[in-house]
Amino acid sequence: MNWNIEFDKANEFVRAYQTGTFSLADQAAFLTDIFRSTHWKYGLPLMIDYCGLTVDSIGYIDLTAAGSFLATFRTKLGPGKMALLCGDDEQFGLGRQFQLLCEPEIGREIRVFRDEAEAASYLTADKAVHVSAS
Repeated sequence: MNWNIEFDKANEFVRAYQTGTFSLADQAAFLTDIFRSTHWKYGLPLMIDYCGLTVDSIGYIDLTAAGSFLATFRTKLGPGKMALLCGDDEQFGLGRQFQLLCEPEIGREIRVFRDEAEAASYLTADKAVHVSAS
């Protein structure tokens, strides 16, 4: 598995690309590299683009293990949003499973997209502040 981590200066989010064939060991190294990257700052929005990743071998155990590993970075993640960008139905389904498994564990919103512009828009949209009337 190969990856690249960049900072999208115009939109102020970190984008991490994955290509090749998935392996759990590589996934752990990939996630570690995101949070060790000079681009990473606490609370930044994060897009993980796995359109170029071969996911044929990913099962439930891999998803839960990757999610548990990501949860170890909760204090580095901070609040914010994460977009998962996928390229086909199989990737979308795995992304949704990952979202459901991980969102409560990492304390961050996760959404899965097939369109890059929609994913970027989600990450950069201001969060509405809700004030209750007391």
